[in-house]
Amino acid sequence: SVNGHVEASTGALLPVSVSYRGRNTWHHQYWKPSLRVRYKRKQLSRGRRDHHLVAPEDGIGMRNWLSTTLARKWGTLSNREDFELLFINRRFIGLYTNIWSLDESLLIHEERLPGPIFRFDRGAQDSIAVTKDFFDPDDWELVGVDPVPGKAAIQRLTNTLNLACDNPQDDPLDELLDAQAFARYLALLSAGSSTHVDDHNIAFFLDTTSGRFLPILIDAN
Repeated sequence: SVNGHVEASTGALLPVSVSYRGRNTWHHQYWKPSLRVRYKRKQLSRGRRDHHLVAPEDGIGMRNWLSTTLARKWGTLSNREDFELLFINRRFIGLYTNIWSLDESLLIHEERLPGPIFRFDRGAQDSIAVTKDFFDPDDWELVGVDPVPGKAAIQRLTNTLNLACDNPQDDPLDELLDAQAFARYLALLSAGSSTHVDDHNIAFFLDTTSGRFLPILIDAN
């Protein structure tokens, strides 16, 4: 990473560190790399410390933005995507989408009580193919929860998914999943014609009030 400053709308210069973001080659194209801008702990910008700048993946850069904007209206959690014009040393670099980290700052912004976040992403790591197992708790990324209870929660979910249920009215998943939240999530994927949630871009938030998992919309293009 390199140190620098971001010019705020007030004209103040805020100290930051800037580094490449993402593990895969498409994040590191020289013409428009993905970047992470990290602010000081005591000088957050718009409610968070980390700002992830990613080049839009579709031609006009609208599908992700439209999906997350609709998600906000429907009360569905997402990593929120907003457009940013990036200038470095007063030279225009391009249009980026600025996304949130999946962490407590996102939950606070969405007016949610803090709780665990679980993410599964089977794909390439450092440009090397990596095979992960959705049903193996060790292959999930845990945020905001200790490993033992976090893995136990995922194990409970995956074990329930493997159970056969002959009577939909007695489906044990009803006790673990927020059905309305998942219905809105699937509608958002359909509205955006997204097939980008298969073996990656999978994330859940465990609502500690209801004890149920809610989906988090990520990269819906």
